[in-house]
This record gives sequence, C-alpha cells and structure tokens, in this order.
Amino acid sequence: MTYKMSVYGLKTILITHLNKNPKLEEVIQTALENRFIDLPSMVTKYNSRTDYLKLASAKTIHELEENLIGLIKNELDYVYNLLPEFYSKFFRTFLTIYELDLIYNSIVSSKRFTEMKPRFLESKDMDTYMYCTKENAYGCLLLTFLKNLKADLEIAEQRRTLRENYSRALGCVSLLVASKYLKYVSNLEKLNLTVSDSIEIFVKQITSTTNIDGLAQYQLENSTKQLYSIIRSYPSKATIYEAQHVYGKCRELLALSPQVIDLLTLYLVNRYYEMYILKYVLPVSWVFK
Repeated sequence: MTYKMSVYGLKTILITHLNKNPKLEEVIQTALENRFIDLPSMVTKYNSRTDYLKLASAKTIHELEENLIGLIKNELDYVYNLLPEFYSKFFRTFLTIYELDLIYNSIVSSKRFTEMKPRFLESKDMDTYMYCTKENAYGCLLLTFLKNLKADLEIAEQRRTLRENYSRALGCVSLLVASKYLKYVSNLEKLNLTVSDSIEIFVKQITSTTNIDGLAQYQLENSTKQLYSIIRSYPSKATIYEAQHVYGKCRELLALSPQVIDLLTLYLVNRYYEMYILKYVLPVSWVFK
C-alpha cells in the first residue's frame, strides 16, 4: 500500500524540494545574464539534486531534453505518490500543462494524441480537451485547463476533503494561463497572423472562469500587460522573462503560506518552468546552439 503523508509532512517535503539546487530563481537569473551553470560544482552544494549530474553527460540536445524530462518526471512521480487523494487529483490535472502543446498540435494537424508521444499523461486524461476546435484551439485548451483545476478545487471543497482557501493558488495558475496565451499571441504577431480573441478578451475570460474579485482582476490585467511589454521588447528571451515574471508573482503569493494547496501549486509551477529554463544554462546547450 502506498504511504500517504500527513499535512505537516507534505509541507516539509514541498518546501525541501522548492529549496533544492539548482533553484529556479537562480537558474532564471543565470539565463538572463547569458551564463551557464557548472553542474559538477552545483551538485556538491547542500540540498542539491545529485542525479542532475547526469545532464552533463548528454551528447546532443535531444539526449539533454530526454534526460531532463526523465529526471523531472521521476521527481513528480515521487511527490505524486505521497499525496492524499484530493491533492493527487489536483496534481494530475495540473500535469496537463506539460502536454497542452501536444494536444494543440494534435488538434490542428488532425493527428491522434497518442501519435505525439505524450510524456506525462495518457490519452484518457485528454477527454475534456477534445471538444476544442482548430479555431482558437490554444485559448480553448488553456481555459479548459483552468476550468478543470477550478472544478477539482470546488468539488474537494464541497466534499470537505479540502479545507483550505484556494484563491491565491488559483490566482497563480490564472497568471500562468494568461502568460502562456500572450506568448502565443506574440509568436503569431511575428508571423503577421492574428487570433480571434485579443489578450484583453482572453484575460476577461479567465476572470469570468475563476470568478476572482475586482482587485485580483486588476492585478492579473496589470501583470499581464507588464509581461507583454517585456516579451515584445526581448522576444529572444520570452520564455525566460515569462518564467521570471510568473514564478516571481507566484512566490509572492504562495511561498510563505501555511497551506498545502499553495505550496503544492508553487512547486508545480516551479518544476514546469524548470524544464524549459534549465536548457538555457546547461553547457551542452551552448555547444549545440
């Protein structure tokens, strides 16, 4: 039988993992400064993930990506198996964010999702996304992802399996969703293409989906505008600035919270961005640029 940890134990595990080296905030800063990290030195630090030394032996970009995904997936599986039922449901729903680009490609190319070789989920987890059509599919997928997470939280609250206030966690995920959409729009603009829903309209769709209050809506709109301006100014580092902006805001909201749902959300956002940003700072990436 799988062992499920106490609330105190879960918070300890999540805080410990958030503080493991390499820390995302340090990796982001390294990427912005166009430097790379010295993996052998990094793994000698206290609370380091020594298995990440495996990344230094990658001979190609493909091998690097496969190794990195494997390491992150192994850790996610470990944490997932420690979670009580509600948190594990929320965790699994969040993992869809890793596959959204594959789902989008499946929709616009009319290929089966399984042909895209998903890494984190099985095809049965995608059922709620299949009604999105080619027209503005990306926005539809992101809003469906947000709706599914919110539904998990509401059901758990009704069943009293969640007795925590999840508004800040949902606010963090809303910013993540908005940021992914604005980067998508920014990429289309480079190709002189347009989308049916502007960023402003999409943010309003987010606020209507989450039912956040006026202050939270203002903060989301203002934060999204800030990030859009940064991404348009520095398009070559769009993903790095996205990670810095979103994770920075989420840390402000959630890092000092005593709630499991907040720390779990912060951990999930952290590892999501880590998968992308680490590739910017590993020496093997520079060799093949």
